Amino acid sequence: MSQENSLSSNMEDYLEVIHHLILDNRVARVRDIASALDVKMPSVTGALKKLSEKGLVNYDPHQVITLTPEGEKIAEKLVNNHKIISRFLNKVLCIEKDIAEKNACRIEHIIDDVVLSRLLNYIEYVEGCPMVGADFIEKFGDFCEHGLDESQCKKCMDSRFGEE
Repeated sequence: MSQENSLSSNMEDYLEVIHHLILDNRVARVRDIASALDVKMPSVTGALKKLSEKGLVNYDPHQVITLTPEGEKIAEKLVNNHKIISRFLNKVLCIEKDIAEKNACRIEHIIDDVVLSRLLNYIEYVEGCPMVGADFIEKFGDFCEHGLDESQCKKCMDSRFGEE
């Protein structure tokens, strides 16, 4: 079993937050992690000890927190998963950005690599294919909001297949 699979979603959240704090502030401290996750500092300390025992963070109560290479690898994968899922939910399924973000946070921990890869392929297909593209996404958004407009479907089919 890989290290990633043996972590709870909460522990993965800690790795992701530490990763973001280091990118944004160059350092991660217990108080910053507690603030980002909206938890108490003793909870952060306990989580950091567990992550340190698993070899994913370098933790000393008197130093800044850093990720080990393995911790960084897991954090980067989670960040990537989050971005792809959020993008799919927002851009393809036309879910509001804040709702897409919240759901991506939950899904990123359990999604299989093959599913994530297929989501990314679908995004790239929809955004890049001239027969699908932005028009398809916009029409799908309209469909989600207003339902099926059969008169528009007939016009679209007629124009695509030359039956005007």
